[in-house]
Amino acid sequence: MILLCALVEEAGGKLTLSDGTTRSQGSLDEHDAYREDPAHVVIPKELGEYFDQLEAEHQVKLDDKQRAWYAITRKKIGADSMWREFPSFAEEAFKISAEGAYFKPQMTKAREQGRIDKVPVDPSRPVNTSGISAQQARVDLRQALRPARPR
Repeated sequence: MILLCALVEEAGGKLTLSDGTTRSQGSLDEHDAYREDPAHVVIPKELGEYFDQLEAEHQVKLDDKQRAWYAITRKKIGADSMWREFPSFAEEAFKISAEGAYFKPQMTKAREQGRIDKVPVDPSRPVNTSGISAQQARVDLRQALRPARPR
């Protein structure tokens, strides 16, 4: 499927729903279903930067109604699902965010509620961190998956 997307885009064509691919920028251009009234939609700064990057790097220009629809839909289904279900360019369909992957729902909610912020460094306060290396994680996983020895 990615090959079809790349070939169509290289040829200067636009992907559509009838291409048998996931929805793409081509389909956003052609369907009013992918537009919302922007009057009461706030586009977060990071999303505005994403739209600017789309235009600069991929020549994908979204009008205000498309941007409003994108912002509303992304808030409902999340960035990963947005990339997968409504990619703006072919490679985006296969992009996966690792940011907060395990606690993603909780991190997303905390970010939306403004509970994540930068904290100034205070050298008088101790900071304890812990974790294991990737190598140790592989060893632990192998040990956990090893069949039990009969006694």
